[in-house]
Amino acid sequence: MKTQEMYHILFSLVVLIFAVILKPFLTKEYSIMLIAAVSIILVVLINILVKKITAYYFETGIEHKIWSVDRYWLRRQDRFKNNIPFGILVPFIVSLASLGNFLFLSALEFDVKTLTSRVSKRHEWYKFTDITDIHLGIIAASGVILNLIFAVIGYLLGFSLFAKLNIYYAFYSMLPLWNLDGTKIFFANKNIWAVLGAIVMIFVLYALFLQ
Repeated sequence: MKTQEMYHILFSLVVLIFAVILKPFLTKEYSIMLIAAVSIILVVLINILVKKITAYYFETGIEHKIWSVDRYWLRRQDRFKNNIPFGILVPFIVSLASLGNFLFLSALEFDVKTLTSRVSKRHEWYKFTDITDIHLGIIAASGVILNLIFAVIGYLLGFSLFAKLNIYYAFYSMLPLWNLDGTKIFFANKNIWAVLGAIVMIFVLYALFLQ
């Protein structure tokens, strides 16, 4: 993991921690604040780690960065003068405006690069030089799937807040907006995106009633 990537992840974690601890701070539920902070850190790292492992399996490397937007509409000329760090602004503003009652947990996006051919030589049965939309979609979907798995694990172990944050993070990871993970899954295979999205929505509906 490069230093720049670590900084981007760290900054995004600071914002997401603020988002999840704001409500318990305002309601003076201080014991929940630490649980919420640790939970969101684990949720994000779980998502990042499994995507990096999946990318390595496909002989690629991925680098995370703060979600930024340079275009506000579809035409080529419809661009901001500078990239806007939505991954910092949106979670912060949404949480602050709703006093922590509504969370927006999309903060990171990732770019992918193929590794050198020496890596693929260890897997002679599987070689390619170019990464495709399908590979990008699988990498992105792996993070969503593992977050859902850990949501179930967290619930069974009695960590309901950890379970809910995994579900919410998976939900936002499915949004097909700009360069978020959901966009990669959507353009890889719309049917898979729809099925996985439906599964995530079932989890979300359950999480809304999870205490």
